[in-house]
Amino acid sequence: RRRLIPNDLKRFNIYASRIRVLHLGLRSAVDASLSSTLWHQLANMSPSALLFPNLREWHCHELATRPGIIPGHQLVLGTHLTALTMTWASMDRAIISLFLADLSQTCRNIRSFRLHVKCGFTVGSPSDQQGWIRPGVFDALTELRTVEIDAAMTPIAAFTELASLPHLVDMVLRDARFPVWPIEPEALPTILPFRALRKLKLAGSPANRCAGVLAATQFPVLEELEIQARTIGALGEIFRIIHDHCSHSSLRILRIIRTSSAYEAGEIGATSGDFRHLHVFRRLEELSLEILNNIMLTDEDLTDMALAWPQLTTLWLVHRDDHESPFFMTPAGTLLGLTHFARHCPRLVSISIALDTSDANAIEIMEAFPEGLGLQRASPLTHMLLGDCMPVGDPAEIAMSLVVMFPNLWELAGGYPHLGCDGWGVVEQVLPHCRREAWRLKRRSATPLHWHQTLEAIINEHK
Repeated sequence: RRRLIPNDLKRFNIYASRIRVLHLGLRSAVDASLSSTLWHQLANMSPSALLFPNLREWHCHELATRPGIIPGHQLVLGTHLTALTMTWASMDRAIISLFLADLSQTCRNIRSFRLHVKCGFTVGSPSDQQGWIRPGVFDALTELRTVEIDAAMTPIAAFTELASLPHLVDMVLRDARFPVWPIEPEALPTILPFRALRKLKLAGSPANRCAGVLAATQFPVLEELEIQARTIGALGEIFRIIHDHCSHSSLRILRIIRTSSAYEAGEIGATSGDFRHLHVFRRLEELSLEILNNIMLTDEDLTDMALAWPQLTTLWLVHRDDHESPFFMTPAGTLLGLTHFARHCPRLVSISIALDTSDANAIEIMEAFPEGLGLQRASPLTHMLLGDCMPVGDPAEIAMSLVVMFPNLWELAGGYPHLGCDGWGVVEQVLPHCRREAWRLKRRSATPLHWHQTLEAIINEHK
């Protein structure tokens, strides 16, 4: 390889001005060394000019742990840059701190900033990491719309600056190794509300530390909230914090996800009293609680939920991945409790829940619809996952009960996580025939007597 000569730079400049998006991957020490040498030569040949004067997005991946880590980054950071992604394998906080200081001085128009440190900082304790983002960095980046920090604890001063950004709508704070903050919420300084933030994702451990971020301030227009943690614990206090600090009129999506597959026997995830904190969110469209542990509800509680959330489209109350789960789940109501979702949630398309089906009775389900079962009241629900609760009721009664409530049900997975066992395979076989009969009756605007007769005939046929 030879050194660069002036003609090389002239040819480079012809194309460099056309580049809008740059991806730089340094996946080995050889890559990093080559890039460092090349960039330093470019810097010496054109010390005051940007290499890519019209660059809008810079995505830098797999950066090594050394001081020349971002060779010549001053040649790339410019006023036209609007999106930046930096991914380090691991990093000394001083290097990132210096880089962020340059960023805040030169990229005042940046709108999207993502920072990832895969293996953490090379410094030791969590307390050492509170100063890795210098004060004033985010104060200068007033055009930011999206911020993702996947590195270490976000310093409290930086969090305060983020809250003041007028256009910040999407924020992710992730640190799987330590709590988001090492101090309790009540000890935090006063932080202004996030007046523009609409989407927030928090990932750390335990979950109550993530909830502590919510407790530190207010989120008056938040629409989507996701909390991920290795340990969740009881959800009551988390629900209370969400109730007290998130907008009752704007929150549409709430996800709480346990990332560890370890199951602790006897641990209760949530009870009916806990869910009452969420009833005020009348515009809720999705509630996903993937926590592995038992959710203790009754049919009356399911009724309250259906009435509280008329715009609900997705309800997940069991873990959707194939993690280690309890052998049998504690039921959160019965099939009869689902009738209120069919009656009062006209947009519901997916539900995942553990139910007691031992007393399944299709006639009783039909009679729970006093307004009738005409075509105009057909629920749009298409997907259902039912947790494994013993004992399982009569397969024909279960199948017919489901299609009476949800005639558009096309995909049923019963007995999760032991799919297809203990009679659920029979339920899935009978379901298409029951669905066809239900639609035939609906199209004919059948009387209750015809419904009774057809239900009894189908159930007797499959006994």
